[in-house]
Amino acid sequence: MDNNLKNKKDMYSPFDSAKMYAFVLLTSLAISVIASSILIIISKATGTEVEIIQNSATFNYLFPIFFYGIIFSLFLLYNKTNNFDWENAIKIKQKSNFLTIFICFLIGLVFVYLTSPIIDCYAWLIELTGLNAPTELGFPINNVAQLFLAIIVSAFLPAIVEEIIFRGVILNGLRNKGKWFAIIISALAFSLMHTSIFQLPYTFIFGILLGLIYWETNTLWLTMIIHFVSNTQVLINVYLVNNGIISGTTTVSFGYFLIGIALLAVAIGLVYLSIYIIRKKQPNNLKTNNENLLFEQDNKNKIENLNNDNKTNEENKTRQYWILAFVVAILLLILGTLG
Repeated sequence: MDNNLKNKKDMYSPFDSAKMYAFVLLTSLAISVIASSILIIISKATGTEVEIIQNSATFNYLFPIFFYGIIFSLFLLYNKTNNFDWENAIKIKQKSNFLTIFICFLIGLVFVYLTSPIIDCYAWLIELTGLNAPTELGFPINNVAQLFLAIIVSAFLPAIVEEIIFRGVILNGLRNKGKWFAIIISALAFSLMHTSIFQLPYTFIFGILLGLIYWETNTLWLTMIIHFVSNTQVLINVYLVNNGIISGTTTVSFGYFLIGIALLAVAIGLVYLSIYIIRKKQPNNLKTNNENLLFEQDNKNKIENLNNDNKTNEENKTRQYWILAFVVAILLLILGTLG
């Protein structure tokens, strides 16, 4: 084995989680400022209103490609400068099998439907405050070609890049803090990143699902599958609504709320049943709970081996990065909600 590869780190720490989240959010803020400046320049040069350019299909197709390209480049740069073997660190090389892939595909397929009623009720409550939920994606999805483009920019790219950042780095770096702490904090970071108060509950619940699957399987590309299928399902629904194949309207009532609670419980049950089946039927392809505990302990030992001064300094910096990250996240959430 190459000596350089041997010397590379294959495990993130809480400090790495905090730094990566802060860097991603600050980069997102910088990209937003740069994009706004470019839109103003184009608007003045062409005489077209900024809002028209911002809502154009071309801008909404190109912006996600640029955005996720920058975020992924930031990830690679961070790993290179900090000497990480990122492929092993995020568990992208773990093998799986058809049964596991099929179960993850089904989870991604049905999760949107099982959580839609409760999310509709939440959106209805938010709209009572005077805020209006966005009704359009920014680009048309009226034919198969447009649907394909939408899947690339709104399903494929997010599934790859967001899973690498939020499960691969952030959740992994928090493993030594415990299962549910790591899953919930990474899910909260994931939901805030979407900068929309209307998306908060769904992205948070979805983040918990993805975190739980990743924790139990230690296989990142399985969560990528779930993420991709779920986002694609949403886009297909938009296509079906736009073509009059299904209705896009719902009537919120107390009965609808109760149905939402029941379906959410079903979703939770299906997730745990899926994990049970995966671990029961295919134990050789996934890490066991004992291996997870050893993984966590190894991470703890590496951190505890630091001298006390360095450890205290790193903990302080970690706290500062998390505070910075969440301040920026809330700022972006406010800006995203107010439009």
